[in-house]
Amino acid sequence: MGLDLRLVRGGLRIAAIGAVLLFIFLFFFDWYGVGGSLGALADRVGVKRPTINGWHAHSDLRWLMLLTIIGALALTFMAASQRKVSMAVAPSAILTALSGVTTILVAYRVILNNPGPDSVIDVKIGAWLGLFSLIGITVGGYLAMREEGVSFSEAGDQARTAVSGLASSDPATPRPWTSRRRRLPDSALTARRPNRSSRGVALGAAARDGPAGGLTCNRRDPIEVPVVVNEGEPGSLGRRRNQEVGVSDGSLMTPALGS
Repeated sequence: MGLDLRLVRGGLRIAAIGAVLLFIFLFFFDWYGVGGSLGALADRVGVKRPTINGWHAHSDLRWLMLLTIIGALALTFMAASQRKVSMAVAPSAILTALSGVTTILVAYRVILNNPGPDSVIDVKIGAWLGLFSLIGITVGGYLAMREEGVSFSEAGDQARTAVSGLASSDPATPRPWTSRRRRLPDSALTARRPNRSSRGVALGAAARDGPAGGLTCNRRDPIEVPVVVNEGEPGSLGRRRNQEVGVSDGSLMTPALGS
């Protein structure tokens, strides 16, 4: 199934753009650098001020940011490919909650608790751009919730129902039974009766010569035996033809052969 980006609308489009921008700012932009008196000293001696990007600066938060990026792009892919996933909680609500928590934690590190002494560490433009991208993902997720008709209270009820369902499930309860028996071959399930359309049957040891030149058989079902009938001009070759014969009182009577 192809992707149709025209199906990605409204809040989900905002979240997707924010995810792409956050990926760029996280890996390719500087988030922090050496500043203050130490940075001034580096400038006087002609040394470039050391900098670090967001991926290397936040060893724990980077995983939350990466998960937020993946979640937003996954929802975008589902919308563009018209795929539906059955989940206990609306995916847009999960994205909103995840990006909201990540935004709060990143804002705390960028604004209040830099990864280093404030007198030494300067916050670079990449950190602010990354924070704004996270805010965009959160806003986009919330708008997607509104478009789907899901409110925070409904999302909370869905989450509580899912958690209570997991908590009340008995781990000792066996899984639904599934038959693992091997299927019998068709030959074992088919009644062993002669086929009327067969070219002939082998009478085997149960057939023996009977009275009047006939045969006797321990069966009462109609069977077919191949007989040779001479047709046409005298001296012509005979042609095989199946003739149906009957069994009566254990005697197999063959019809007369015509010329």
